[in-house]
Amino acid sequence: MFVPARSLFNEVSRLVARENRLPAEDRLTECLGAVLRRWPELGLTMAQAWLDPLPQRAGGGERVSATGEAADALSAMPADALRRVRTQVVVEGGRVDLELWFSPEADAWSDAVVVRVEVKHGSDPHSDQLRTYQRTLPATSGPHAVVLLASRAKLPYEYGREVPSSVPQRSWQQTARLIAKQSTEDPVQDWLRDEFCTYLREEQLMDPEALRPEHLTALAYMDEATTSLALVTERASEYLRSADALGAPSAEDHAPRAPFGIGYSGWWYEPPGWDTSRWKGAWFDWGTQRSNAAAGMTSPFMYAGLSIEKPASFETAGPDWQSGLERGVRADDVGRGETIAFRAWTTRHEHRLRRVARPQDVLRGATLEEQGDNLARWVEQTFRALMRYGPPT
Repeated sequence: MFVPARSLFNEVSRLVARENRLPAEDRLTECLGAVLRRWPELGLTMAQAWLDPLPQRAGGGERVSATGEAADALSAMPADALRRVRTQVVVEGGRVDLELWFSPEADAWSDAVVVRVEVKHGSDPHSDQLRTYQRTLPATSGPHAVVLLASRAKLPYEYGREVPSSVPQRSWQQTARLIAKQSTEDPVQDWLRDEFCTYLREEQLMDPEALRPEHLTALAYMDEATTSLALVTERASEYLRSADALGAPSAEDHAPRAPFGIGYSGWWYEPPGWDTSRWKGAWFDWGTQRSNAAAGMTSPFMYAGLSIEKPASFETAGPDWQSGLERGVRADDVGRGETIAFRAWTTRHEHRLRRVARPQDVLRGATLEEQGDNLARWVEQTFRALMRYGPPT
C-alpha cells in the first residue's frame, strides 16, 4: 500500500487556494481520490464494477459498454494493483477529473491499465469532455477505459457527441452501495468507508437503507405541500410585481403545467428606478429549486440574488465587495436588521451570487398569504442589500 504525499485534509481542500472556491463536483472528486490513495483495494473493486460489460449486473439507469478487455485485465491483477491516483489532470483540450493507473507491479507503467472517470455532480457532460478523455489516453500497452459517474437521477444519457456509446454510464448510488458493502480488518479503511458513505448521503448520492418515518410522512403530505407552496410562491410574485416593490419582472421561467412552486424563477434586468449600470450586465433573480449541490442545498430551497452570463464576472474595479457579501452583511436599512450572507457558485453558462434558505426559515406566518408576503419581503430585502453593499458606483 503506497503512502500518499499529502494529508487527507490537504488533498480535499487544495482547490481553495487555487480557485478561492470549492465547487461540489471538484470537492467530490478530491474526496474520492483521497480515499482511494489510502485504500487501493477499493479502487480496484470499483473499477472492476464500472467496467463490467454484463447488463444484468448494471444498476438502475446505468449503461454498460464493450469494456470487457480492460475488465479482464483488471481481474487478473493483485488486490493492491492501484498504483497511481491523479485528480484534475490537465490534458490537451481539457482536464480529467480522476485518473487511476493499475499495474501488477509497482512502477511498471509501460503495461498499465488506465481508467479515467468523469465525475458529475450537479452538471451534465459538455464540451466533448469524454471524447477528450479518450483522445488523450496515455500511450501504454494495456487496455484503457473511460467511465461516466453521475447521479442515478441523471442517467441514462442518450448516446451522441457528448456521451459516446463506448463509455459506461455508472451511478453514484450503485457505487455507494458497493463501497458500503466492503468489509475490512483495517480500522483506517473502516473509518474511510463510513465517513465517505456519510458524505455521499449528505450529498444525496447514496440511497437510505429503508424509508424512515420522516420519509413516509413527507410522502403522505407531498401533494398538499406542493400545491400550497405554489400558492405561496404566486402570492410572493404578485407582491413583488407591485409598483411599491420591484414592478413586473423582465421574464419568468417555470414548468409548463406548474407556473409556480418548485422550479419557478423570475428576474429583472433593471428594477424600476434602480441604477444597475454598475452590475456590468448582471440581473436580479429569485425562485425555488428542488436541490442544488453547488449551492450546498440538498432539499427544496428559496434563493434570491444575482446571475451573470459567462465569461463576464461580478467582480469590478475597486474593493472586493463580493467577498464581503459572502461573509455576511447587515440589512439594517430593511427588514429586522439581521445579518444575511450570500453564496457564490458557477454553472455551465452563468455565475451565481445568491442568498439561499430552506422553506422553514423563510415561510413564516399563520396563513398562506402571510407566508407569501414574507417570502416577497425576503426577496426584496436581499435585492436591496445587494444595491447597498454591491460594487462601488
